Amino acid sequence: MPPRGSRQLFDQLAQPLLPAYHYEAAFQSFKDRYADYGLWVILVKGLTPIPYKIVTIASGAAAFSFPIFMAASLVTRGARFFIVAALLRRFGEPRSRLY
Repeated sequence: MPPRGSRQLFDQLAQPLLPAYHYEAAFQSFKDRYADYGLWVILVKGLTPIPYKIVTIASGAAAFSFPIFMAASLVTRGARFFIVAALLRRFGEPRSRLY
């Protein structure tokens, strides 16, 4: 099955640049670390208000397991929105400016 979407874009545009800048070893190190800690990155990042797109791009570039990514995203992003809803219910509309 050929890669699709952002992974295909990475393979066509970014992958050829790695040797040009001598980043093959650094990128492999990133992929190895993301394989070890990627789930924790997704779980922690999913609860923060920082743009989640950073995690999606990193997960795709590291070829992280898509089913695990989706499951972790569902849990943490769902929890985050329930937390925001609970804060809004408890403290009212002014707290929504924090998110």
